[in-house]
This record gives sequence, C-alpha cells and structure tokens, in this order.
Amino acid sequence: MKKIHLILTALLVLLCACTGAKRPATPAEATGWPIAIFAGDYPDPSILVDGDDYYMTFTTNYWLPALPVWHSTDLVHWELLGHALDTYLGTVWAPDFQKADGRYYIYFPADGRIYVVWADDVRGPWSKPVDLGIRAIDPGLGVADDGSRVLFFNGGISAPLSPDGLSTAGDIRHAYDAWPIPDDWVVECECLESPKVVRHDGWYYIISAEGGTAGPATSHMAVACRSRSLEGPWEQSPYNPIVHTWSADETWWSKGHGTLFADARGDWWMVYHAYRKNYHTLGRHTLLEPMTWTADGWPVADKSEGRTLPKGSVADTPRVKGEWLSWKGDTDMQTIVVGDTCYTFTGRVSLPPADGEAGLLLSYNAKSFSGITADASTLHLWHEGKQVEELPNPYGRQLWLRIVNRCNTVTLYAGRSPRRLRPVGTTLDVSAMHHNVLGSFMSLRPAWKRSGPDCTVDHLTVTPDAAQ
Repeated sequence: MKKIHLILTALLVLLCACTGAKRPATPAEATGWPIAIFAGDYPDPSILVDGDDYYMTFTTNYWLPALPVWHSTDLVHWELLGHALDTYLGTVWAPDFQKADGRYYIYFPADGRIYVVWADDVRGPWSKPVDLGIRAIDPGLGVADDGSRVLFFNGGISAPLSPDGLSTAGDIRHAYDAWPIPDDWVVECECLESPKVVRHDGWYYIISAEGGTAGPATSHMAVACRSRSLEGPWEQSPYNPIVHTWSADETWWSKGHGTLFADARGDWWMVYHAYRKNYHTLGRHTLLEPMTWTADGWPVADKSEGRTLPKGSVADTPRVKGEWLSWKGDTDMQTIVVGDTCYTFTGRVSLPPADGEAGLLLSYNAKSFSGITADASTLHLWHEGKQVEELPNPYGRQLWLRIVNRCNTVTLYAGRSPRRLRPVGTTLDVSAMHHNVLGSFMSLRPAWKRSGPDCTVDHLTVTPDAAQ
C-alpha cells in the first residue's frame, strides 16, 4: 500500500508539473484576502478608528515630511491630510496612532528614542515632538478603564505615562514575554516588537511582531497575548501566529507587524505589512485582512467567504496618490513611493553653463542609487552608488531623461524631447538594491537629484507599465 501511495503521489506531482498547475492557494488567498491597500513602501502601519473615519500613519525612515496622516471612510480609498512631523530627528520607525480623552497622539521612535506629537484636530496643527527620555523602538499605547496609560515597547517592556500622555510616570519594567517560536522555523531572530494594544470583551490584547522584519520569506509574524489588566500577567494565544507567511510560494512574504481593529460596523480586521514575492526592492506594502474571534476569545484570521469592506465588496483597490519627499529635509534630492514592479520615470533637466549637475535616479538611499545625471558636457551613468560610465552630452543644457524599470531590469534614456529619447549605456540589474543586502529597511524609489543653484528638474511623471 505504501508503494502504491508513493507512486500515486509521484504521478500527481508529475501531472501538476506538466499541466502548469500552481500550488493550492492558502485559505486567505482563496477568498481574495489579503488585499494591498497601500502598494509600495508603506511599512509598520498604525490605524486609528474614530467613529466612521479611519486614519493611518506609517514608518517614514529618513524622508521628510514624516508621519503622514491618511484618511478613509471605507479602508481602501485614502486621502492624505498632512503630516505630523516636519523636523528631522533621525530615522522614524513604527509609530502608534491613538486617540485618548479627545486628543490625538502619535508615539514614534526616532534614532532609537521615543517621542510623541499631539493635536486636538487630526488635521493639525500638530505639536512639536516631545522627547519621553526612553531609548527603545515600536511604542504602543494602552489606556485602562480608569484612564491610566501604559506605553509598551520592543522586547516586552513598558512604562507608565502621566495622565496627559506626554511624560513618563514611573520606571521601565519587563511586561510580557515573546511567544516561543519553534526551533525549526526559518526566521531571522526572536525580535519581539510592535506591541499594539486593543480591548475586547473585558480583555486587553497585545498584538506583537516576532521573527524579524525581512530576511527569509517565512521570517515575520503577528502573535497575540492577553490579560485582564495592563499590568499583566499575560497569556499567549494557542492560535499563534495569527498572521504569518508559511511558504515562499505565497504571494506575500514576511507578513507581520499587525494592528487589530474593529471597523465602524463592528467587523474585525488587521492591517500589517509584507513584501511582494521576489520584490524586496518595493519595500513593505500595507495589507488588509479580515479577522474573527474564536469561541474561547482569541483573534484569528477569518477564512470564511463573503467578507466585505465597510462600504462594499472587495474590488481592485485604487492607486494611492504618492507625494515627493526629501532626504533628511534636503530639497535637492526628492523621491516618491511606487508600488508597481514595472514603470517609466521621465523628467526634464535644465542646466547652467558650468558647475551644475542633475538627473533621475532609482534611489535606495543617499549613497546607493542607479540612474543617469547630466552636466552641460557629460552624461553620468550610475549603478549602486558608483559612476559606471561617462558619455558626451550631445543634447546641451536642456534635455529629457528617462528610466524604464521592467521588473528590476533598468534601461536609461536621454534626448532633446520626451518623444525622441535614445537608450544610453547598458541595462542595469537593480534586484539586489533592498534591505537584505543594504540594510536600513528602505525601498528602491524614483528620485531626482540636483547639485548647483541653477539646476532644475521638472515635468516629472511616473507611469506604471502593463507588465506587472
């Protein structure tokens, strides 16, 4: 019998290979979930439900303005209201968006120190950042029934806050432990991070991230623990992990860093981030997935069919209109987030007779980029932060440049008009320009750069191409 079973299994594998059959979809994928509500580099999402309105902010790393405030009434159509931070404090990671006693707060780390900004109107103005004097990352606010506040951090530590939430009111202490990841799982590290606190049926729940944010496809996850009090003790969910990439065959890799919430009609969801399969270069997209509760009171993914969004059924989500951001506030280098694997980036460069250079890049950060810049006499071709070729500039002091990125294969163009562009140099492979190689949790983005006061870069367009 065993031999017959093995033979039948082998024949089934062969049949699938010959017919091009794909792996069975995971339960979530089979019902159309998760969906990407912010495609591209929108990591560490934190969502606030305020009546019928939803607000979201994200990690912004080194780019300014920081801490964008996005608004939606249906979880898929989002409008940018503004920013809560326009001062460079260092790299900004993993914020927590909250409302308490009628006031809006965003707690966030910058260069490993915890800050908070606040506003009486979610549209601003926002306060200047308040340094809480804590060295940690990934803050998450919990508010008890009596109004007392506790701020949780990475590593399972916490600190009590003052009644206004703008200072600490006691010492840091160990609050809860990580869920024990099985020894044979392929992850980066334990990395207990991203505590997000939610109330349900008399319990406090902390949704945490573990496993490491990048690295292997199966690294990241979201896990739950609960307590009757913010002071603990905390028990781990028997259903952990509640969000996880189980195989590199899945569409989304390194799923984790989740925020659990109920929408305006009482349905439960989670927003979290993940890499698109084989495209670490795009950074971590923000995904939405329906959740439900077990009979014994634990959150789990809702695998039932027929779940709908607050204002309608699931459909192709609209493209979020991006914005140009500056590197550490330097307006001579600006970038925009993309969520497409294939796109065309075009712009016009105007140059002075001497001492000026400008162009278009695909930038990971200020030191690692690929693309083309020009001065009045020379075209400069760049790859991974190094100049790889110089060519004469036959187009003069005003020229058009273009970068075509076809699934991480890049071709550069130059010419006198956008309709008469010629390829320049050789194609470039940018597939290694991502965090697992370069660190810093960034993404590869269209950018423009100039040096010299009389250089301009304008008529910028980023157009997605059909092949995705």
